[in-house]
Amino acid sequence: MLGILLLPLLGVQTMYQLTWQTVLIHTVISVSLMMLLNAAERIQGWTKYVFKSALISFYFIFLFMLLFEVTLFDFTGRGFTNEVYFHFEVESFRIAFNEYPIQLLAFSLVLVLYTFFINTLLKKSAHHSHPVVLLVALVMMLLVTTNSSMARFYNGFLNYLGEEPTTLDQTLINKYLELGVLSNGTVTSKKNLYVELQADSKNLILLYLESFNEGLLELEQYPGLTPNLNRLTETYNKLNHLSSAYVTIEGVISSQCGTMLPMTAGNNTFLNNGQLMSNMPCLGDVLQKAGYTQYYLGGAAMEFAGKGRFFEKHGYDYIWGSEYWYANGFKKPKGVWGLSDTQLFENALSTIKKAAENPPYNVTFLTLGTHLPGYTYEGCNAYPGSDEPFINAIHCTDQLVGNFVNELEKAQLLDDAVLMIVADHGVFQTEKMNELFGEKVNKRQLIGITNQNSDNLDQPISSYDLVAVLLDMLNIKHNAKFLFGQSLKQKKKGQQKFVTRYLDWQGTEMIGNQLGACNEKPGLTWPLNNCQKQQLLSLTSQLLEHYSIAETPEELSCNLTIKYSKNTKKKIDYWSLFINNINHFEHFYYEGYLLNSLHIKSGSFVFTLNDQLAIEKHVFLKNDENKETHLQRIIDNTLTPLLVLHIHTEEDAESSIEIDFYENGKQLWSEKYPELIVDDINICR
Repeated sequence: MLGILLLPLLGVQTMYQLTWQTVLIHTVISVSLMMLLNAAERIQGWTKYVFKSALISFYFIFLFMLLFEVTLFDFTGRGFTNEVYFHFEVESFRIAFNEYPIQLLAFSLVLVLYTFFINTLLKKSAHHSHPVVLLVALVMMLLVTTNSSMARFYNGFLNYLGEEPTTLDQTLINKYLELGVLSNGTVTSKKNLYVELQADSKNLILLYLESFNEGLLELEQYPGLTPNLNRLTETYNKLNHLSSAYVTIEGVISSQCGTMLPMTAGNNTFLNNGQLMSNMPCLGDVLQKAGYTQYYLGGAAMEFAGKGRFFEKHGYDYIWGSEYWYANGFKKPKGVWGLSDTQLFENALSTIKKAAENPPYNVTFLTLGTHLPGYTYEGCNAYPGSDEPFINAIHCTDQLVGNFVNELEKAQLLDDAVLMIVADHGVFQTEKMNELFGEKVNKRQLIGITNQNSDNLDQPISSYDLVAVLLDMLNIKHNAKFLFGQSLKQKKKGQQKFVTRYLDWQGTEMIGNQLGACNEKPGLTWPLNNCQKQQLLSLTSQLLEHYSIAETPEELSCNLTIKYSKNTKKKIDYWSLFINNINHFEHFYYEGYLLNSLHIKSGSFVFTLNDQLAIEKHVFLKNDENKETHLQRIIDNTLTPLLVLHIHTEEDAESSIEIDFYENGKQLWSEKYPELIVDDINICR
């Protein structure tokens, strides 16, 4: 039995680092479990099955955590860091099954077979052991578990949940301002945002390349790997772009909102609820105020890591991810996750051409191909110098970008548009990436290419500077201030200090934070020590929370005026649902998308109210075969009042509003109106 328990542990461990310490830990675990299982088999009655089940469950949880940690190191180069818990969601598990199907299927097979084998062996070999020996076995098992993947997962999760932001301290904020880490102690509230479009303001084409260091353009061991991107760095302008992020959602928010994003449970909650930085202006908010029509295109699911909710809340009109593409006839490519980059670039180009008919516009999109382990797509030529998936993914991305820019140039779409090509973050520092690129994988400068010129273009910028840099290039007058971000016009040589969650920048090199205390005297120092870094991260979380306040529920009066109307802007119909002159249409989503972005105009609008008739939740139900089932489920599970508006705007039928009112799961009244305007209806009956 010892071999049966030990071999899977050692087999999984060999996928990362097999050392004498890990061999010792797994041996102690296996020996201890074998002895305890033998003892449990000798117990009479139902308690035998309880103890055996507990021990076998412990073994498989231990094995799964080991597999989880090993695949994390393979996938990201890091173990149980905060971003792991930040990404705990259904989409993450779907991607895991897509990326590691063999390992997960093997684990499932081991789970079934080993449970059978263990029980069979126990019946044949179970024997009595001295109580002292069993106690020693239990103690040893618990002791070595404290230095295992299971313990690291548990401690990491506690750390993730337990990170409390410091009290908002203006004196402390001022110290980081004086040091040059923060750029502003306060930001402009979206309610006080002033934006003015200029006569020569430009459109925006913003391309995020997944995991793309600048050093990938300079790999001597792979000649001719990125000819198109190398050409663009010569014909256009190159940014001195320093990374401030380690994962995609962090890179997107950093570059769009001018801030770091500490990976804390609080920030994750705000992000998934659509409240993160809800009062803080980001790129999309400024452009929305300036009248831009905005598109976000991504190959991954928009619900993954809260990207869709973020763009919805920050000014983007059309938000298209894998859910949208598959619903509109695009087929899921084999062997990859999400829409293929080939199709993404094709859709981005057609979207830009359509948007150019009614400027100004912002088309933002994010590739997937250079995500580990690397994907290639139809239409790409293989790189002749290597058959490594990631090397070919780089070569494929280079071809797609080159073709895309060529088409933009042919159509003269860059004459009045800012093109910005950047990376969301750097290459993950895994063993495989170190094998392929050596020291270059540790160089965290990111690709940054633009067709615009600017003063101070040689000055280093962090990803969180990008929003301010772009707004200057677009020539938009505004009063937006960002916590960390600075425009090139603001920069004074050597004064800005660049930080990330893990390391800080000293020139073009990344340095760690040494041990130290957060003493009042002598004050802040540069580079930051580890205490000051944690203090800065906590302060940043507090500032983000300060600008992430949820809206106060709107209280309804007994008498309501309801108006459902259409406004045509730039040949596009935008619908509004006014209740007492307040538009509620923007609060409703369908599968994570704004209704106007999906051109949805009919359906059931459900308002969940509290006992004071304040709106606490908005739910939209599309007119399909599942609507009645979904509505009944909401009615059955809601004790507080429900106001339901059934709105019909079919072309070949009369428009109408049907109003239903429920409480305690029962319908109190229902009325239908043949028009889309209802004056002075009393809901308190």
